[in-house]
Amino acid sequence: MLVNKIIAKDKSFRLFPAKDCIAGVMLARICQSDLTLMDIDLLGIHGMQTMQNLSAEPNTAYIPVVALNANAVPRDIEEKLAAGFFCHLKKSINITAFMHTLNDARTLSGAEQNKKSKL
Repeated sequence: MLVNKIIAKDKSFRLFPAKDCIAGVMLARICQSDLTLMDIDLLGIHGMQTMQNLSAEPNTAYIPVVALNANAVPRDIEEKLAAGFFCHLKKSINITAFMHTLNDARTLSGAEQNKKSKL
């Protein structure tokens, strides 16, 4: 709910919430969003498996995925980054850092889309 409130304040973002990772993957396929924000502890398949699913599909592989969860020990963060996550943010959220990360991910996504359109 906090994420919804933070993002709602920035009108340049639209949030498409999913109740679990399975629904999140379906939304990513349909919406072709600029970025995906994933609480990796959601119900359904685990966030690491979800990341693998998104990375394996051409329609979603270019979308930066930001991991969000309370477990932020260095080994877990390294694991997330090695799996392809754009970034790992821990709860509780630093609002300024959170918004900078989302904007950076969106910028990267736009650059990736531009590369694809030039090929």
